[in-house]
Amino acid sequence: HPALVHLGLADTSCAVEGEVCEALRACVEKNALCGSFDLKHNPIGDTATYEFVKLFKTTCAHVHVFEVSETTSAGPLDPLLYKQLYTVTGANHKDWLKAQKKKKGKGGGKGGKQGKKKKK
Repeated sequence: HPALVHLGLADTSCAVEGEVCEALRACVEKNALCGSFDLKHNPIGDTATYEFVKLFKTTCAHVHVFEVSETTSAGPLDPLLYKQLYTVTGANHKDWLKAQKKKKGKGGGKGGKQGKKKKK
């Protein structure tokens, strides 16, 4: 859906591998407005995590939140890879915040200084 901004799939016990990984990758690539994904407590391996890190660094920098658990039923993620995932999404999040501030500044509505009118 073009207006989807967050996809919460935490605690579904769905392993992020094979067809599920490909479907999630397609969702990430085709939904440029969706920048937040919650996959906590779902098994995700090092290979899938590495693929998403590469994707978020290059063509999908719009992803600014991609939450996974450090340890799942599939075992622990490589600590350096886990850190790299959060470093990349953290950098993307900073860029996303800057873009949000620019959008608010362009509104032209009720922004700016508005004080009380002085009585004469």
